Amino acid sequence: MPDEYLPPNKILFLQNLPESVTKDQLLALFSQLRHFSFLTSIYRQSFYRYPNLHEVRLIPTKKDIAFVEYIDEGSAGVAKDALHNYKLDGENKIKVSFFIFLLSSMWVF
Repeated sequence: MPDEYLPPNKILFLQNLPESVTKDQLLALFSQLRHFSFLTSIYRQSFYRYPNLHEVRLIPTKKDIAFVEYIDEGSAGVAKDALHNYKLDGENKIKVSFFIFLLSSMWVF
């Protein structure tokens, strides 16, 4: 089934990851803490560009895939749209799609 027809849900499936990717790198990428200043450096606010990140799961036996879970499907959709085809290693584009719940009872989150 083409990715554009997958129903939205709160779990993203990542493919084409560099084998050297770490959980910390994915946590940083899929939450992205941002700081900004308004008018002066005295007023400073932080926010997460992709809020509501719940968990990142790497697959030890298959290092080029991972799962990223958000608290709600809206947050997952924002991250998916923004990070699909992102060049994590500066070279290869990662594929970000919604997780397919076929046989999902095999996966424990």
